[in-house]
Amino acid sequence: MQPVYFPLTYLSKKAARKAASCFSNTVVYQALKSSTDPKSFEGLETVAPVSGDEESLLKAIQSYKSWAELHQGESLVDLKARMDEIPFYSDQSISKIKTDIQKRSRHLSEPDPKETKTPEQALFTARLFLAMAHEHDAGENQIQNDLEGLGTLENKLFHELKGETEDFDEGLKFAQAIKSPMSADPAEDYLVEQRISAWARLALADSRRSFVYITTSRTALDSLADVGRVKAEPLISIEGIPLTNGEKLEPWKQDLMKVLEDYALNPTPSATLVPPPLPMIQAEDTVTLTVHTALETNPERFLNQLAGVKESTLNRENSPYHQTLVCLVS
Repeated sequence: MQPVYFPLTYLSKKAARKAASCFSNTVVYQALKSSTDPKSFEGLETVAPVSGDEESLLKAIQSYKSWAELHQGESLVDLKARMDEIPFYSDQSISKIKTDIQKRSRHLSEPDPKETKTPEQALFTARLFLAMAHEHDAGENQIQNDLEGLGTLENKLFHELKGETEDFDEGLKFAQAIKSPMSADPAEDYLVEQRISAWARLALADSRRSFVYITTSRTALDSLADVGRVKAEPLISIEGIPLTNGEKLEPWKQDLMKVLEDYALNPTPSATLVPPPLPMIQAEDTVTLTVHTALETNPERFLNQLAGVKESTLNRENSPYHQTLVCLVS
């Protein structure tokens, strides 16, 4: 069984490298089938658990892009003042877009505002939110990369004009430290609780049920208790994992997954978990993997709690896993 990343659908190279350093072939859910990329970052597999409504969702995303282009010159104060008008930021706006799309594509009558959402409607809203978040994160990541590249070029030009090549080398080292793969991505702390709830809806639609869920966001881990009353108790912390996706680390990753799976399969696991020894590999950067157990929560219950539903309405084979493991790679 493959580990699953949460709650983002778009991973920067920083986050992808961290995840790939500890696990092989990590699943990253996508709201749209058209977003899946077989050539995604090595060590990741993009999967769309749900198909259908693609055209309607793409139209909504295009509307969001048009809105973003129209308002890209506004100040942060102006944006905050108009937050409720932005489809991506407002649950009310997202619901309105969903309703408008459904009216156009399915000729539905005006819904009763007091009517409770069906599971299908809730899943559609979750996919729409995640798809817009994906576009937002991809755009922000591109801007960040462009700014970092521009800053390096400006620094180089400045020092070349002054003939300070040695100082530039030191400045370049400092700039590289600032954009180190160990630094956090802004998206990891942005609308985290809403992302977790929407992601859980999408995860419930997957016919496969993983037992280990990983994130590179401390905020996401800490938010599990607020979103679904999930208490994550730390089991082990593995430090000094080389930030690499080389073949030398592959046997260790496989051994680690076997240890984690044995723990998840046990109805009454022990309080300790013994990881396999790390191989001696030279690396400039390392990561730390902290493994948590979601107390008294199997994978099905874990996702239901995060999605805010009493029980899954989808038919699937019973999962053999009794425990849910949540991993933070930092």
